[in-house]
Amino acid sequence: MAICASATAIGGLSTEGLYRVSGNKAEMESMQRQFDLDHNLDLVEKDFTMNTVAGAMKAFFSELPEPLVPYNMQGDLVEAFKINDREQRFQTMKDILRRFPKENYEVFKYVNSHLNKVNQNNKLNLMTSENLSICFWPTLMRPDFTTMDALTATRTYQTIIESFIHQCGYFFYNQPLADGLPGSPTSTLSSGGGTSAYSCMAGGYSSSSPAPSPTPYVLPATPPVIPHYGPPVHHHQHQHHHHHHHLHHLHQHQSPPHSPPATPQSPIPALLPPSLHPHHPPTEQHTL
Repeated sequence: MAICASATAIGGLSTEGLYRVSGNKAEMESMQRQFDLDHNLDLVEKDFTMNTVAGAMKAFFSELPEPLVPYNMQGDLVEAFKINDREQRFQTMKDILRRFPKENYEVFKYVNSHLNKVNQNNKLNLMTSENLSICFWPTLMRPDFTTMDALTATRTYQTIIESFIHQCGYFFYNQPLADGLPGSPTSTLSSGGGTSAYSCMAGGYSSSSPAPSPTPYVLPATPPVIPHYGPPVHHHQHQHHHHHHHLHHLHQHQSPPHSPPATPQSPIPALLPPSLHPHHPPTEQHTL
């Protein structure tokens, strides 16, 4: 994920329709095979198209055993988004975000920082925070579409992710709330339906609203280097290993000495490169 994000940040921020236009499936599979052999693969040097790299990043989140936004937090986010007062609404969402498992929080912070950077170049790539949220919310949240509640809340899910992208500085870097999108919860919840939520997957993108001004701060190009606390603990059971172990094979890691109270367990850690392994819970925010 980090390699894909870095590659798009280097050579793809001006690519029109980045994350909207589908990548070549054969190229994505080839890139995956090469990455399995070399985790330091230079995607720019390999000359993969930006759409292929972007498609691989979206596929990463689609193939996680559980969504990056935990299921048990999604209902709370929907309820928080119904709050009419803007500052109270976003503060409540930030409080919920701090309850994420620490691994989910660190990865969610990184992907939103990257997507915010893409949005800052929306005059070139036409990918505003709204358009990016349309492309990413189904893979980041993956609600149960067999329930009526999920079907009627698709626009709300999308706007929640749009909020995290557009207000990235507020949620993750102690910045004040940015001006502009997203709109009020009343207009979002009353719009109903899920047509816009599927437009990205269908090959289109929304242009119903003007592009917001880029957020006036620069986000890190690479994730923080976070130390790893030692080897995983293996339980006495047979587990199958294959080339895609970084997507499908889960470990449980030892807790560091004198660690804070345990947070909910997450399958994310074993899927990450060592540089993204978190070392602290998400309650401490960092100012750029």
